[in-house]
Amino acid sequence: MKSRAPLLAVTLFVSDLDRSAAFFAALGFHCEPCPEDWGRAVEVVVGGIDAPLIELFTANDTCPISRCQLVFQVSDVVPVATALTANRVGWDCRGSNSLETRDPDGNRVFVHGLEPSSHQVR
Repeated sequence: MKSRAPLLAVTLFVSDLDRSAAFFAALGFHCEPCPEDWGRAVEVVVGGIDAPLIELFTANDTCPISRCQLVFQVSDVVPVATALTANRVGWDCRGSNSLETRDPDGNRVFVHGLEPSSHQVR
């Protein structure tokens, strides 16, 4: 049985749905289309959680681009840094086990590793 997070989801209104989905995929999340009755949208999900972590919708006049800061915890930050670099997403080292980057709309995103990595983030 899957567990549910107490927060159902964070909704982000983004300038480019495909670019934002690719960014979250580079962070290691699985991105899948939302149910068709929602319109064109993407769910960013984490394995073992029976709910999306983030819902991505295209911004419009009624719902402008979201502004927020996101902080994620991963088992090892090095694969995230490698994937961001491979996808030409810039990032800065924030210690041996943390990094900071920005999503396509400029929101700050921090990624922290659970345990100190045997490889330093560079």
